[in-house]
Amino acid sequence: MRPFITTLLLLGACQVDLAAVGQVPAAVNTAPPASPPPAPGPVGEKVYQILYTGEFGEPAHPVGQRARMLAWMSSVGFDEKQLGTLLVLHEQVRVQEERDRAALEQLGVGEAESLAPVYQDLVTLYAHGADATEADLTALAPRLETARSSAYGATDPRGAHYGAVMHVLDTVAKWVRTLPKEQQDRLGQCRFFLQRRLGPFTNPGDYEKWLGTAWNGSDFASLRANGRPVDEGQMDIGGLWTDDASADQSLPGLRVAVLLLFALEQEGFAEAVQVRLGVRAPDDYTPAG
Repeated sequence: MRPFITTLLLLGACQVDLAAVGQVPAAVNTAPPASPPPAPGPVGEKVYQILYTGEFGEPAHPVGQRARMLAWMSSVGFDEKQLGTLLVLHEQVRVQEERDRAALEQLGVGEAESLAPVYQDLVTLYAHGADATEADLTALAPRLETARSSAYGATDPRGAHYGAVMHVLDTVAKWVRTLPKEQQDRLGQCRFFLQRRLGPFTNPGDYEKWLGTAWNGSDFASLRANGRPVDEGQMDIGGLWTDDASADQSLPGLRVAVLLLFALEQEGFAEAVQVRLGVRAPDDYTPAG
């Protein structure tokens, strides 16, 4: 996971259930259900349920993602001005990610030059079944400390990175607060097209390591556990995460901002906004310039 988005997730963490962190299920279901229980009505499954199931392969995935993104935009009720702002925010996130990536690459070169030789000496000490002695490690400690000073100098790369991320997060959070309450409550439904990236089954590494703590275990993508109403709509995507028909679907503001940032950096997001605005053909999947 890129450091930029990783930091956003950590900033979005409001509660940590230490007892749940690192837990491993007693039994792993190799084919977990991709959607909540079927509706009890006489008709077939709803569109949003089938769409949420997603795709295993790649060829149809961009088309499915566009459909999910557009359904979310429709559900939130973005007007033309808000969609334009989403494009601006998307570009700001893209630029910051490029800067972050360039800074990380430059930092990596310095780390490799300074730290890698000392690390390799430590590797050699433990090679061929040997155990490094306390004297060996004592002699290596000041070398490692000097190497770190050489790699980073007087600067704190984490501090600079944190400041840049906070700037972008603050920008997005401020915009979120300008939206009507009903739209803010629906922003979190962007999880509808984030499952492949953040789902507990489809991407357990990112989910368990980051979202498992940021969203207190499985709360982030909890699918409806109880029965569903017979008269639900074909695209009632918010119903994926409620426990009952009257449950409050809203998420705390900071978490919504983090989720929106994940949405903004999704491949195909800007192009879907352009389709919604009517400036791109629905079947045009060329990358936005």
